[in-house]
Amino acid sequence: MPLGPSSKEIRKARRRVKPSCTNCLKTSQECGLKRCEMCKVALYCSKECQKKNWPEHKVICTESDGRPIISLIRDFVINEILHTLLGAIVAMKMDILNDPNIRRKPFKVRIEFAIEPVNLVDFHTILESTDDSEPILGMLQLTGIVSNGYGIPLDPGSQRLWERAQKQLDDLEVWDSLVGLVEFTNNDDIQAIVLPLYIHEDALVMLKDGKQVPIPTGNGRDATFIRKSMSTSSYMEVINSAIRFDTENRWLLRRKMRVSDKKVIKDAVANNLQSPAALYFRDKMERELIYKWKR
Repeated sequence: MPLGPSSKEIRKARRRVKPSCTNCLKTSQECGLKRCEMCKVALYCSKECQKKNWPEHKVICTESDGRPIISLIRDFVINEILHTLLGAIVAMKMDILNDPNIRRKPFKVRIEFAIEPVNLVDFHTILESTDDSEPILGMLQLTGIVSNGYGIPLDPGSQRLWERAQKQLDDLEVWDSLVGLVEFTNNDDIQAIVLPLYIHEDALVMLKDGKQVPIPTGNGRDATFIRKSMSTSSYMEVINSAIRFDTENRWLLRRKMRVSDKKVIKDAVANNLQSPAALYFRDKMERELIYKWKR
């Protein structure tokens, strides 16, 4: 553990990801792009596109630097193993196997994620320390998935993004795959990151098999496996465990924890669940094997 791409391969794959204008979707190959000065997330090719998109963007634009989170999500999505597992989670949530007409229907799901300590002992450090500025290395972890189902219109920007992604599948004549949108949100930040997710046949085969899901447990390279019934939560636990076992950070999914990351953990452990982020993290702690050491 973990299997999959090396950090060199992840960095090489980054070059294949072409950023695009939030409004017109022109890529960085076609024009120069500049970030929104407020949130540092949205990209625009011109002031005209930024003005046209402002009625939509102002709802989610917050004064923060979202670039570190963008890089984590980008590296997560371009990792083929994690992309396939996420595809299985989304396909299960959307009940894709039981709807033969779904392959050309636009949809969007929300993935909640958190940054938690790489080392379990740092949980105690976070809970006992009064100085939240103390540096602690964290890693990306999925905490929940939310869907409103089909038939709910996407906002104009999301609709354009889905149509472009669907056209790419059509142009490549990839008929056994489908595409949806995933909105990644973290720590109750209003700002969200929306990306297309291509669900290929290998993800659907995992669901067709209907087998129990092997969850890696243990420390370092000495992994053992405990099987759980197939569910979105089980597959999220596989992803989270694989990231945890990436002790060499081959997948580039580790970063310094922010004060807001630590607050989510404190609120979850204290059962202060007014924050949705703390509620999702508490649910993660209740269901995943790694936290049984606390019981």
